[in-house]
Amino acid sequence: GSDFSSILSGVSCSIDSHSDRSFIGAGSGSKIISSSNHSFVGTGINNTIKFASSSFIGAGIDNTIEGTLGNTTAPDPLDISISLGNFSSRDSGIVSGRENKILNARTSFIGGGTENIISGSTQLVDFSSTDYLSDSPGFSVIVGGSENKIKNLSYGAFIGGGYDNEIRRDGPVSNLLQYNIFSAIVGGSSNKITNSNSDSSFPMGFGFIGGGSNNWLSGSSYSTIVGGASHRINQDSKYNFIGGGNANYIGSSTTENDYCFIGGGRFNEITGNGGDYSVIVGGDDNTITGTGDWNFIGGGEDNVISSTGNFNVILGGEANTIGSSYTDTFIIGSGITANASNTTFVEGLNASGNIIVGGTVDGVDVATIGGYLNQAVKTTSSPTFADITISDLGTFAGGIN
Repeated sequence: GSDFSSILSGVSCSIDSHSDRSFIGAGSGSKIISSSNHSFVGTGINNTIKFASSSFIGAGIDNTIEGTLGNTTAPDPLDISISLGNFSSRDSGIVSGRENKILNARTSFIGGGTENIISGSTQLVDFSSTDYLSDSPGFSVIVGGSENKIKNLSYGAFIGGGYDNEIRRDGPVSNLLQYNIFSAIVGGSSNKITNSNSDSSFPMGFGFIGGGSNNWLSGSSYSTIVGGASHRINQDSKYNFIGGGNANYIGSSTTENDYCFIGGGRFNEITGNGGDYSVIVGGDDNTITGTGDWNFIGGGEDNVISSTGNFNVILGGEANTIGSSYTDTFIIGSGITANASNTTFVEGLNASGNIIVGGTVDGVDVATIGGYLNQAVKTTSSPTFADITISDLGTFAGGIN
C-alpha cells in the first residue's frame, strides 16, 4: 500500500504500490503508481506519475512522468563522486497541457503545450571499468509549444516554445565531456541542436538558437544562431555566430572552422578547413573557402576568398576573387581577381588630394623627388594631347607633334 497518501475527489483515480505521502486532488483516471513517493497530481484527465518520486502534474490531459524500475551504480553526471542510484524520473514536473511526457529523465520540467517530450532510456556504456549513463537527460526544461523534444544525454537543456524544436545527443558516450550540456532554443520551428561528437578533449554543448526555422547546430559547441532560416553550423566548429538571413553555413561535414561570424544575407559560407577568425557581414553567395585565417568579406555578391593566406579583404562588389596563397590583399570594386599579396586592387581611383607614395609608380621612384604622385608621371604608351601651354623652360628628348 501507500502510507499517508490521499485522493480528495475524482473518478477512477488511484495511488498504488508504495507511493507514500502522495496526493491527487480531482479529475478522472489519474494515477500515482510504482514507488512514486511524495508526488502530486492536482487535477485533469488520465495523468500518470510512475517510478518518479517527488514529481508533480498540475492539470491537463494524458500527461505522463515515468521512469524505469531498477538500480544502477553509474555515477551522477553532475557529481561523479556519487551514484545515480536508479532510473526514476524523480523530481520532475508538468504544469499542464496535453500529452506531454517526461520519460527516464530526472529533475526536468514541462510547463504546458501539447506533445512535448523530455526522454531517454536506461542505456549504459562501459568506460575505464565504470558504467556511465549514456542516454538520459536531466535538469532540462520545455516551457511550452508543441512537439518540442529534449532527448538522450542532454543536461541543462532549454526550449522556450515554438514547434518541433529539438535538442539531443546522438549515440553513446565514453566520457563525461561528450555529454550535450547547457544548450538552448528560445522558439521558432524545426530548429535543432544535436551532438554526435566523439571528441573527449573538449566539452560539447553550450549552443544557442534564438528563433527562426530549420536552423541547426550540428555538433558545434559555444555557437549561436540568432534567427533566420535554414542556417547551419557544422560538426566540430566552435565559437561561431550567424545573426540572420537565409541558408548561411559555417563549417561542413569535413571541415572545422572556429571563431567565425556571418551577420546576415543568404547562401554565404565559411567552410575552409582550419580557416578561423573569418567574417562575412552580409550579401549573397559570398564564400570563404580557403584555409587561411582572419579573412573578411563585407558584402556584395559572388565574392570568393579561397586563399591559403591570412588577412585578406573583399570590401564588397560582385565576382571578386582572392586565391592562391595571397595574404594582406584588399579588393574594392567588382570583377577583380587578385594576383599579388600586400596589394590593394581597385577598378578606378579618384583622389581629391595628394597621393603620397613610398615606392615606385610604373617604375619611377617617386619618393626620391618629394613623394608626391603629381610630381612624376611616366607613361609607357604614346599619348595624344590637346593644346599645351608651357610657362617655363622645358627640355624634351623627342619632338612634340
